[in-house]
Parts: sequence; C-alpha cells; structure tokens
Amino acid sequence: ITNDIKATGSGGISFQTDEGTKALEISDAGNVNIPNGGLMVGSTTAPSQALEIKKSGNNGNVALKIHNTGTATNDDALIGFLTEGNRNYSLGIHRGSGSFTLSNQDASVASGELLTIANNGAATFSGSVSASSVTGTSIIKATGADSNGFADVEILSTGTSGSSRLYFSDTAAKSGVIKYSHSSNSFTFATNNSASSMTINSSGHVGIAHTDFTNYSGKLVVADGSVGGSSFIDVHNNNNNQFVKIGINNNTALIAYDNADEIAFGQMADASGTSLATERMRI
Repeated sequence: ITNDIKATGSGGISFQTDEGTKALEISDAGNVNIPNGGLMVGSTTAPSQALEIKKSGNNGNVALKIHNTGTATNDDALIGFLTEGNRNYSLGIHRGSGSFTLSNQDASVASGELLTIANNGAATFSGSVSASSVTGTSIIKATGADSNGFADVEILSTGTSGSSRLYFSDTAAKSGVIKYSHSSNSFTFATNNSASSMTINSSGHVGIAHTDFTNYSGKLVVADGSVGGSSFIDVHNNNNNQFVKIGINNNTALIAYDNADEIAFGQMADASGTSLATERMRI
C-alpha cells in the first residue's frame, strides 16, 4: 500500500497503480487531479469519457449541479468548453440578469453572449441562425401565446434608417425578398431577384413595378419598366373572352373589352353590388 500511496514533493499526496501510473493526486492546496484515465460517478463500470455520470434515476433526475453561492452581479454558474487553438465558450446562468446564456469568451474574436434565454422564455440571438427541416416542411416555427388576438414574430432593427428584410432563397440566388425601409416606412416586395415588384408606401399607396409616389398620387399605380411601354390592369371572370382592360400603350390611354361582349355605364346602390341599379349607357 505504501508504494501505491505516496507523498508528492509539493506537500500533497498521490495514488498510483501497481505499475506506477498515477491515478489520483491531491495537492497541498486541496486541488484534485486525475492525470490518467477518467472518472466514473454512480457506477462501477469504466468511464468512456474523462468524466461520466451513470446512474438510474428511479423516476427522478440524474444531474450535475453547479451552485455559485456568491450574490454579486458576476457570480455566474457556468460550464466552460475549450479546445486548443483558443476556442472558448461557456454555458450557464448569469447572476445579474438570471438568464441562461451561451457565450463566446474567445479572445481571438468578438466575445459576448450569443444566446440568452430570459426567465419568461424569451430568447435573444446575437448573429444569424441556420436551420434545416429533418421531417415535414416547417424549418422554423414560432408559436406564441394568443394575447388579445395576436401571436407575434418581430424583426427588430437597432437603428431607424436601415431596413429589415426577409429573404426567400434557393441554391442559385436570393430570389424573393420582403423589405421594410425604416427611413421611408415603406414595404417592398421583390420577385425573381428584382429590385422591386410591388411597393406599399407610408400612406398605404400601392405601386406595381412602381416606386414614384411624388408624381403619381393614386392609391394604386401600375407601371411598365420601359419609357413609352404599355401597362394594363385586367379584370376577368376566369373566361378568356369576358374581360375588361384599363391601361396605356405608348401615348394612348385605353379602356377595352372583348368584342363579343358589351360594356354598360350606370349606378349601383352600394359597393357590394354586382349589377347596375340604374343603367345610363350600353355599348
């Protein structure tokens, strides 16, 4: 036994195997070190990792408890993860806010909290999030309590002059985008990697392929991409031969309908009507 238990030169004590391999060291400062092998807690089987906890919960928890008894703001309870090459992350509870955090403590890059989960379950990410669907079609699903008829998803910009964007991408490009401009308080919808397919300005005016609401003040403005081109609004009832077209072709304004049909002008009782209450003219 005396060969297996020895005093160290620093005033501590060490335990070693019959072959002379150190299994456990206790320094004079009370520090415990396992220089070789691993530590198994709760079982007599050999550990497969440096530290392994293996125990039946008997319908309860098997847990690792980290308790910081300090009460100062920075008395956090953390688990650190480090690799060679100065990669350094921590996971645990921030004493000041009471939040659960995943933090980057790497000196080679900007450090800080990457993920924060508050007491009420609200999560805050620093940076971007990538996700893929394993089953089904939902990649990201946000479920919130229905409060007074609302369940909200918020994209928050920290400034007032930038834009908030939601992209719809494939392997070729960011093909579609919904963008809100905070400086002009306007929405832009773009398809096929275009700059703008539809715009809703701060007054609620809608522009189809159109963004100039200074010279055109209508609630709905439809434009063609080329000067002197043609732009039309088509109204039909799912029949190619029953339609009315309103638009412009070069310098000519047009109101047209199918040559086998008729066009009538008159009055309706209200906006919910589908036929004229008083007809004034028919062509």
